Amino acid sequence: MHVHLVEYPTLLQIPLRFDPYIYFTSKHLFTQTSKKIYCFFLFRNNEIGAAAVFQCISQTDKNWTSPARAPFGGIQCDELCTTNEISFLLECIELWISQCDGNKLSIKTAPSCYNLTTSKLLSDCYLLYGYSVEKHVNHSINITPSSYINCISPPEKRRLKKCRSAGFISGICTDSSPEIIYNFLNSCRLEKGYNLSLNHFQLEELLISFPNEVTIFTVTDQTIIIALAVTIHVNNAVLYHFLSSSLSSYSNFSPAVMLNEEIYNFCQNKKITILDLGISLDHHGIEKENLIRFKENIGGIKSYKATYEKLLK
Repeated sequence: MHVHLVEYPTLLQIPLRFDPYIYFTSKHLFTQTSKKIYCFFLFRNNEIGAAAVFQCISQTDKNWTSPARAPFGGIQCDELCTTNEISFLLECIELWISQCDGNKLSIKTAPSCYNLTTSKLLSDCYLLYGYSVEKHVNHSINITPSSYINCISPPEKRRLKKCRSAGFISGICTDSSPEIIYNFLNSCRLEKGYNLSLNHFQLEELLISFPNEVTIFTVTDQTIIIALAVTIHVNNAVLYHFLSSSLSSYSNFSPAVMLNEEIYNFCQNKKITILDLGISLDHHGIEKENLIRFKENIGGIKSYKATYEKLLK
């Protein structure tokens, strides 16, 4: 086996032996930063396509991070990868970063629910190589042939019925501008005392650059948007519930329950098996118990999202 290093931006396309997460694709890497992103590809001898990939960038104070600017980075690999192969890849990564005078490597990884097999392998390898770990609770919904209403708790069923009785309509939004979408999300967040995780230009770039990967869902009361969600097709198996908010004036109805029903049904139609609801942290990095409870009430199952760090010198 051998490792091939590629510097982005580049037009080089390297075939992979797995379905890559969107954040590992060339198209997304181009949007993450104007700085160079370094990508390591692991190849088995006499095989076409890389068995694993890792991306990272040099930050200030000789610290390196993965990813540059995305929900997660780290290593993605095929299910045939072994401990020896991942260990070899990590050795190559650490040696190269050390030769570049790097002092520390921080790795934000995908939620463990995305692939239980490779997640355990990668976690074991990071820990074996002396990485410290910080974990946060992540929630996801397994998409099954069962109806959404069978996944949710009795209180959420009553709220869903209340939304339907009020005549609210849920669906995919195709006619709202990036400005309208951003202003709705931002105003709802400001009402609750915190800001969005991205600015207007970043959201607009996401919507324009990935028209096939980003889907907007809304709940409306006649012509008024009362709840909105931005979702991202991470790969063929995963849809990420990236951003969402609802008007506080409709909190008695909890239109987020109807919004999630629309997203669940969409996943069923698209043969998507995992709806990632994400972690539940406030702007201080503290877990929000109310949000965790809501996610579990609508069928969310606990997994974890980990960040690994290691001092290289």
